[in-house]
Amino acid sequence: MLCTAFRTEQSDRVEEVLVNRYERLHTEILHLQEKFDLERLMRFQAEEDLRKREELCERGKRAHSNYESLLEEVKKTSLSERDIIGDLRKKNNELELEVCELRKLKRKWVDDSNAAQGESSSGMKILHVSPMIPIFYNAAL
Repeated sequence: MLCTAFRTEQSDRVEEVLVNRYERLHTEILHLQEKFDLERLMRFQAEEDLRKREELCERGKRAHSNYESLLEEVKKTSLSERDIIGDLRKKNNELELEVCELRKLKRKWVDDSNAAQGESSSGMKILHVSPMIPIFYNAAL
């Protein structure tokens, strides 16, 4: 009986050690499980943040691309407007020069016409005071 009692006492201590070890390991497992769940949640949250930042980056790239294309279009429009303005100024200068040449030709024509018609066969000169009313006078007087 002593032998059985001794074994029971030893078996109780072994059982107690095993139960304590089981409880400690079970607590550690629960702690590690919570830690694992928390890290997984943090990873999902980090992935979501990364996805949002990548989306914002893409939006920024698209906005920058749109800005660049609009800026290029404005520059082209501005350059074409400058070219148009330059062409119009050049044409205006050409037309003004042509008007001046036509006025000179008109004066020359009027002077030549006056000179050719200035003396008639009767000795009368024609004086053009206005283009519509010629005045005749005798040059001999």
